[in-house]
Amino acid sequence: MANKKGNKSNILTPEQRKRLVNDHFKKDLSWRELSIKYNVSYSAARQTCIRFENEGEASFEVKSGNSSNHTNIRVNSVDPRDKQIAQLLKRNKELEMENEIIKKFKEFTKNQKTK
Repeated sequence: MANKKGNKSNILTPEQRKRLVNDHFKKDLSWRELSIKYNVSYSAARQTCIRFENEGEASFEVKSGNSSNHTNIRVNSVDPRDKQIAQLLKRNKELEMENEIIKKFKEFTKNQKTK
């Protein structure tokens, strides 16, 4: 699909991204050769391969468009333990904020009673 802005480069579909990654890792094509073959920029070919190394199959999903849920945790790792650690750290931060609110509320009500 041609780029909407009228550029000469293409926007790759998930299937094309899979083929690009397979060509790079299995056929040992360089990023320059991939950019010519798939009519994309050098950096687009490079980033597609790097994202695949970091995220695995999840890198092929289309991430553009409006998302109704912006609470997803982004971790550039294939290891599920890293994602779980990130989720636990986020939950810990939420609980700490909740505790701060409760402490402030208790102090506020205590000050109201003494007045």
